[in-house]
Amino acid sequence: MLMQLPPELKTLTLEELEVQDILPCRLYKIELLLAGMVDGPSSSLGKGEKLELLRRHQHAHHTLSADVLSKTRDVPEQREYVYSTNGLLIEYVEPSLVAISSPPSIMRGIPGMSWEFRADFELENVIVDIAQDLLVAVSRNDGHPFMDFRSLSTGGWHPLAQTGRVRVADDGLGIPLDLQFELAICGPLFGLVALDPIDPDISITRIFNWQTGFDVSTEKLVKSLMFMDDRFAILVTLPEMGWELIALTIIDCQEGSQMPNINLCLPQFSSEVYISTMQLEGDPDPTQRLRLPAHANPPFLTSHADPVLGIQLLAYGAEEGDDAADGRELEVHFIIPVWVIRSQLAKHQDSNSRTDITIGWNQWGPLDVEYLNTLMCCRRMAQDTESEAAMGSFTFWTLIGLRLVEDESVASSTFTQPCGTLLPYLEYTTQLNVCDANFFIAGEDSFVLTPYRSHPGEKYELSV
Repeated sequence: MLMQLPPELKTLTLEELEVQDILPCRLYKIELLLAGMVDGPSSSLGKGEKLELLRRHQHAHHTLSADVLSKTRDVPEQREYVYSTNGLLIEYVEPSLVAISSPPSIMRGIPGMSWEFRADFELENVIVDIAQDLLVAVSRNDGHPFMDFRSLSTGGWHPLAQTGRVRVADDGLGIPLDLQFELAICGPLFGLVALDPIDPDISITRIFNWQTGFDVSTEKLVKSLMFMDDRFAILVTLPEMGWELIALTIIDCQEGSQMPNINLCLPQFSSEVYISTMQLEGDPDPTQRLRLPAHANPPFLTSHADPVLGIQLLAYGAEEGDDAADGRELEVHFIIPVWVIRSQLAKHQDSNSRTDITIGWNQWGPLDVEYLNTLMCCRRMAQDTESEAAMGSFTFWTLIGLRLVEDESVASSTFTQPCGTLLPYLEYTTQLNVCDANFFIAGEDSFVLTPYRSHPGEKYELSV
């Protein structure tokens, strides 16, 4: 409003303001930037009140207390399959029934929401995009897996879907019965990776525009996928031979695009390391923002201007003289700011190359990527050992002015060379008096856990 006034009126307006009126506005903008937030729609609070609430919100995240874990409800023991995706908690109540919930954000005044969806067949996997009122369910009919594009609110076919039911693969393909499915969605793009847990060389990948039917083809061996936005897909890919050279492959999903694929190589793994699973996790894309209830008026929202993505690798490393498959279990995690990938795209999007562009790790990774050795989902962390459980949060400083100047090399037998990274971060953790817990990180301000052995019928939630 002020910027639209004539210059002389701006001057008169600013002259009427006192320092104590202007200072909270500047401090609020600075605190929003450091917290990774943007100003919200709330008009009932002044900038000073929002600043105080923002500081309390950040303090609550940094001092997570196990004392505020609240038992939300009993969970029937048959609900063994629970997971978190896109800030939602998915619970399998029955083989054909799922319960979907969005945990609340107490301090920001965003209430929790819940839905149920019942399918005609046993469900293999589901993914939900509340902003589009979309639920995609993978089921089987006579052994053939298919995808249903449904309306979350009505349960019927989604009105924007070009085809309501789509087969995962052609009938002529021999499809194993025990495939594991990973799903991703961003705006009009949908992606699926089907992996055989027994044969690592079997991978079925589908990427297409679910509103128009345009199919994006790839011949790569894909282990995981997500979307950077409603144009580019990010894949974890393997070469045809060997497991040592893993890459992030960026694919342009725009119809008619001639842009070559870009392979961003990870550090080369030791030949003594066997990688069993690979998983991409990312901050929710702007298109995944929840459709807030009419009475929700949050003072600030999570910024999507500088998201990060994480690559989680579960590997087995051999002790000296042992076979890799019999060695110790390793957890390898890379945190990558999305702007790093966008900068590589900007360099090569006008390329005339008709083949993939491959960029080595040392050309793109060490300065702007962080290597961690803890179970996490981007900015949230949860870990469980035989003796203790912990949860916490990370702040990744991607601002240039806050960079560290010393290399934090990680000497590890996991890689052929020391893995050095320079992306600084702060870590906040709290210990829990709960052992043998399944963690499900759901929501920007919530943690959910279920102690599955000692108290299998309980479910606990922490919300700030």
